[in-house]
Amino acid sequence: MSTYLEHLYERFVVALIIKHSQGLFRSTLRNCVRLDGSISSKRTWGELKRLLKFGVVLLIIPLSFIAVNGMAVYFVHNYIIPIPIATDIFSVFNIDPVVWENSIENEALGDVGAQYEEWSRKKGFSPQSARFWQETLWSNWVFFVLFALYLVGTFYFFVVKMCSAVIIYHRKGLFRRKEIYYNMDLTTIPEHRMIY
Repeated sequence: MSTYLEHLYERFVVALIIKHSQGLFRSTLRNCVRLDGSISSKRTWGELKRLLKFGVVLLIIPLSFIAVNGMAVYFVHNYIIPIPIATDIFSVFNIDPVVWENSIENEALGDVGAQYEEWSRKKGFSPQSARFWQETLWSNWVFFVLFALYLVGTFYFFVVKMCSAVIIYHRKGLFRRKEIYYNMDLTTIPEHRMIY
């Protein structure tokens, strides 16, 4: 499961970079060079600082998503139901609670209910409280669906939308600075030295 999430995250980052990088790095390099072909150290340091800030922000957004939601997943996994057991339960989901409970306890997965009771005993729950939580979880499956939707929704709105907005903001700044540098070079560099 974690390798799948890592692969999904890598594809997301690559897609963001490919979608928004047309000319991004080339423009960063171009902003460092004057119209006469000389490299401006002031512009280079400015662009490097902006590029570093840009990279840090693109790193912080997904990491903060992982930190906040990782705590929620950790809590669910350690105090409510282990994630592998929850995925086993939802792999045989049926809208009819009787059929679903039968699938959970008697299908190819083995007795998932017994696995949950064993896990809860290891966690220190009494047999009565373990049975209570098991029946409560089975009857309130909507909670897990909502939790999964919450994770997907926060990933989309927090990570995808914010990273896209940061990339677009950085791109606009690059092109704005390019115009400023171009106009500045036109006024300060003699025309016979320009190489455009």
